[in-house]
Amino acid sequence: MRKLGTALAASAALAPSVLAASPASAASGWTVVNPSSTGVFTADSGTLAITAGSTAITCPTMHLAGTLPSVSSGPAGLGRIGNGYAENCTDAKGVTWGVSISSGWTGDILDGQSYDAAAGRTELTVFNPFIIVHSTSCSFILSALNANYTNSGSVLRTGQGTVGYGGGCGIAAGTAVSFAAAFTVSPAITITGPSA
Repeated sequence: MRKLGTALAASAALAPSVLAASPASAASGWTVVNPSSTGVFTADSGTLAITAGSTAITCPTMHLAGTLPSVSSGPAGLGRIGNGYAENCTDAKGVTWGVSISSGWTGDILDGQSYDAAAGRTELTVFNPFIIVHSTSCSFILSALNANYTNSGSVLRTGQGTVGYGGGCGIAAGTAVSFAAAFTVSPAITITGPSA
């Protein structure tokens, strides 16, 4: 069991009790091919770089796990990130940070937005995320995050997000966040979407 500290528990208490009904979906017609019969996947990154306002945090790696089940001509809600963590992260002052995505949260849905057939790349939003970035004394939460997935190499790249749920660590809600990492997804999954 990874100890996330009292800051994590305090952040979880800020979660809204009612979730939005569904992602703001793009057109249907999405196809996912996952060699796993249960639809599960794992993903590990190299360096994760987080910048929120004047706070810059570097993590040596991050791990994700979730579900992307095979489907033909399905909706844009492709799957979800079930859990994730990054440890031994530090900022410029040497403060230790971590990142957590809880399996108890029912959001973190991978929602297909557009598909570039030439590049084999799907633009995604992580719908209703609850990604907690925490030190021993405070935390803030990403309430929005963009990403993309490229079939060649099975690479999931995370990008821009937004601080939500009241902010924290002196970072106001609504602050733009760079949450930059490249994850290698296993097993190798293929996603194709509707033509533009």
